[in-house]
Amino acid sequence: MRLAVMVGVVVVFAVLVERPVAGSSTDYKALYEAHRWFELRDAVMKTSNAPPLYCGAVAAAFNDRPRADTILNKLIHSPSAAKDDVYEGYNILAHMLLDAGQYRQFGVIVREKWRVFPDKAGEELKDYGAFLSLPNQKVGAPGRSLVSIKEQTWIPLTINGSHAEYFFDTGAVPAMSESEAKRLGMTILDSDGTTGTSTGQRVGFRIAVAKDLAVGGTKFRDVSFLIFPDDQKPWASLPPGRRGLLGIPVLLGLHRLEWSNDQTLRVGGTSSKHDIPSSNLYFDDDHLVVLAMFQDRPIALTLDTGAETTDLYGKFATEFSSLINQSGKRISQKVEGVSNNAEFEAISVPEVVLRIGSFPAALKPAHVIIKQLGQAWSYGNLGLDVITQADKFVIDFDTMTLQMTHSPANRIKSNLSRSAVR
Repeated sequence: MRLAVMVGVVVVFAVLVERPVAGSSTDYKALYEAHRWFELRDAVMKTSNAPPLYCGAVAAAFNDRPRADTILNKLIHSPSAAKDDVYEGYNILAHMLLDAGQYRQFGVIVREKWRVFPDKAGEELKDYGAFLSLPNQKVGAPGRSLVSIKEQTWIPLTINGSHAEYFFDTGAVPAMSESEAKRLGMTILDSDGTTGTSTGQRVGFRIAVAKDLAVGGTKFRDVSFLIFPDDQKPWASLPPGRRGLLGIPVLLGLHRLEWSNDQTLRVGGTSSKHDIPSSNLYFDDDHLVVLAMFQDRPIALTLDTGAETTDLYGKFATEFSSLINQSGKRISQKVEGVSNNAEFEAISVPEVVLRIGSFPAALKPAHVIIKQLGQAWSYGNLGLDVITQADKFVIDFDTMTLQMTHSPANRIKSNLSRSAVR
């Protein structure tokens, strides 16, 4: 099952390489344009007079939304701000609001941007027009709840009083099938919007709004879903009550999700904000990326829990060519998206061990797609086959961390296994 409903610009990640000279606006600009967020973060934190655009961009990337909102709103309304900075400020604010399901405010910012930059309106209306009339998603206090689950990546919930179980997708906005929307008493509205999929194709969608949605003790109102035909993947293979996914706007509203292999899920609650340097997740526009280590080098991976498997991309093949040449075997790799599939030339490598924090996750085998899917910076797409190797994994949007741990017994087995390999 593979569904990646993507809106706008795909997430990007920074490779930690040379450290800039703090205080130079040229360095800030270069880091920003290269999307090297961790280095840009270090640069703006070293001084009290970093340019507002880059301070706001760092705050947005690491999910400090109140700070980003304050800085960027001041920037876009400053008569002395550079025009290019104003445009970028509008873009960052718009994507923050889109991620959070704040569509009314998103519409205000986008229309204001189009008045200032009228040449952008026609092009962007095709991507964002379908969202401009949607209501703001509302969320109550994020009370912490313990929820029993049947499968690790499916979340029990209620919509308009009816039970459902949807998978969670950090690479998507909420979505469901037509029959599921009708089962839940939702009105389906026509739309001329299209969205990208994991295969690079674009597909059309309609829209429906759930009046009430609850996960554990956290209650939402006016949650917008993209609606797709039932004969498309992944809905065609799923029973009623499971033909939906919870995307970033709902996951952000839950703040923290903790899965354990004892068939429990803890959702909600808020975490104490900690220093940004501790984060291994961040946002760029509409999606998440995670910092992974391979052969003692940091690599950029989109975190996509809507993907069952992890795919590495052409950038990985190029930068780790010795591994590919020594042990790689050519294969054809199938990638599934909404309403379409695609076959890509790929290399199968017997094993690649990625380190997430202190957790070693093995891909046996690893599939490296020769084509560079997405942007030039991306090493691949991290799926469920990695994060479900842990006995417990936590996605915390307050601290922007992905935490993966073993139980003590499995940790001992893992250490013994690594010792045997040595």
